Amino acid sequence: MSEMNEQQREEKRKYDREAKQRSRAKQKDERMRSMVPLARNYKIPEEQQKELSQHSHAVTKTVAADLGLEKLPGPDLYIVEAVACVLFGLENNFTQIVHAPFGMLVGGWFPDAAASEAIEHVHRFPSLLQSTTFADLYNKFLQAVVKWSKKNEQCSTPEFIQEVQAEIAGEYVLPQLLELPKAEPKPEAPPVPSDAETLKRGRIQLLNQLSVQDPNLSPDARRYLDGTV
Repeated sequence: MSEMNEQQREEKRKYDREAKQRSRAKQKDERMRSMVPLARNYKIPEEQQKELSQHSHAVTKTVAADLGLEKLPGPDLYIVEAVACVLFGLENNFTQIVHAPFGMLVGGWFPDAAASEAIEHVHRFPSLLQSTTFADLYNKFLQAVVKWSKKNEQCSTPEFIQEVQAEIAGEYVLPQLLELPKAEPKPEAPPVPSDAETLKRGRIQLLNQLSVQDPNLSPDARRYLDGTV
C-alpha cells in the first residue's frame, strides 16, 4: 500500500469492499439453501397431509356425484385434487419455499403450474365444468392464484400467471397439440420367385449368353433352354 499512489489505494480499498460483499452474499445464499429443502425431498407435515387428503377426497367425491360417476377418471381426478389442495393450502397457509426448482409449494403443489395444467385440461375436456361444485371451486382457485402471485412474484412464473389472467378474462387460447411426424410407409419387398421361375430365368439368361457366343446353337438346345421342352 505504501508504494501505491492515492488512486491505486482507493481502487484497492474498493476491490476489497466488493470482495467482502460477494463473500457475505455467498455465505448468506449458502445458509438460505441449507434451510430451504429440495422440492423433490420436501414432505408435507403429517397433520397437514391428513387435512389435505380428507378435503380433496370429499371434493372429488362430490364432483364425481355431480357428474353421475362412481369415481372420476384419472386425468380429471388429478386436476380436481390439484385445484382443491392449492385452494385449501392458500386458505390455511400450508406453504413451503423450495428450490430445484425454486418456488413455493402450496398444499403440496406449485400454484401457478397447477393453474396452467388445470386451465388447459378443462379446455380440452370441458365435461368437468358441468359439475357446479368444480366450476365454483375452479373460479375461486383462479382468483386465489392471481392474488398469491402478486404477493409472491419471486416464486411465480409470469407465463403461467398470464394464462390465468387470460382465462379469467375469457381470452385464453388453447395451444395446439404438436403433431408427431407420420412414419413413411415401408417399401414392399419384391415377391420371392418360385423354384420354377428361378430355373426358367436361369435358362433364358444362359440361352442369351450362348446365342451370342455360338450363333449355330442347335434347335434342341434352344428349346431346352427356353423351357419349351
